[in-house]
Amino acid sequence: MDRQLACKAIDTFGIDYQISKAIEEMAELTCELARYKNNIGMNINVIEEIADVLITMTQMMEFFGSELVLGHVAIKERRLKKLIEDFSKVGENRQGG
Repeated sequence: MDRQLACKAIDTFGIDYQISKAIEEMAELTCELARYKNNIGMNINVIEEIADVLITMTQMMEFFGSELVLGHVAIKERRLKKLIEDFSKVGENRQGG
């Protein structure tokens, strides 16, 4: 994502507006994912909303501290990796392996 553009958006429109925009984009993604899950949405709509959310999340990362966010991402990815490993072990035990 373009970090300079993210900062420029915050400087131009203000953080309050960009927070509202981020909330709006996440809500739109939620709706499109629900529609997709219920077989009434289209891939392109989900893709477009993911793009919008990524753009606004880049802005949020820049405002709240990208290094802090990335640190938490690393922690949560380690947690996810362990969950996947544990889940795989359970599956192996069920299969007798």
